[in-house]
Amino acid sequence: MNIQTTQSKQVLTLGREHHWRFRVVEDEGMITSPKIRNEWLYVPIFNNESSINPRAMTRVSAIKEAGFTINGLIIAHEAPKLLCSPPKPEPEPIEIPKSNPQVVATLSVVVLGILEAFGYLMLLAPLVLIDPALIVVLDDGSWIEVMRWLE
Repeated sequence: MNIQTTQSKQVLTLGREHHWRFRVVEDEGMITSPKIRNEWLYVPIFNNESSINPRAMTRVSAIKEAGFTINGLIIAHEAPKLLCSPPKPEPEPIEIPKSNPQVVATLSVVVLGILEAFGYLMLLAPLVLIDPALIVVLDDGSWIEVMRWLE
C-alpha cells in the first residue's frame, strides 16, 4: 500500500543522505513464509544472510547504526506470470527413405540450424535474469527496499 510512516520517511532521508535509492514497498510487517503478490515473490530471510549482496548489507548496517529497529529482511524476486502458448496442431508423420542422401543432408542442415539458434538463445539468457531486491522490515511494519542487484 506504500503508506509512508514517520519512521519510513526518516529511513528514506537516511538513504538520500548516502545517495542511496530507498523506496517504501509495503506496510504489513514481517512475513513468516514466502508469498506472491503483484507478480513478486517475497521470501523472508531468517538465518542465512550470506546470500545477500554485501553492499546491501552495508545499507542495512547503516539503518541499524542510525538507531532504527529492523524486524527482519526479505528478498524479493520478480515473478511475472507466464503466458500459455496456444495449442499446437499435431504434426503429420514424415516418412524418410533410408537410401536418399539428399534427405539426410537436408535434415542435418535443419538440425544444425536449430542447435545454432538454441546456442544464440543461451547467450542471451543472462540478459533476461530478473534482479532480486532486499527489503528491510522496520519496527512499525514498513517495508523499505534498500537495494536491487543482478544475480
